[in-house]
Amino acid sequence: MQSTAEVKLGPVLIRVNWFVVAGIVLTATGFIRLGIWQLDRASEKMALRAAMQQEQQKEAINIEEIILT
Repeated sequence: MQSTAEVKLGPVLIRVNWFVVAGIVLTATGFIRLGIWQLDRASEKMALRAAMQQEQQKEAINIEEIILT
């Protein structure tokens, strides 16, 4: 099996190295997956931030009301 192929488009001759094509496809797939991961992580952080803000809105507990066990 050859690792290169030639495609002729009119006067233009294109040589394709399949190892390079495979590397480009794998790299692009990895970057797309990282982008999806970043979007998921951003939504997690937004949910955590909303939960923290909700906790901060609660009234503070008086220190004398805390029971030590």
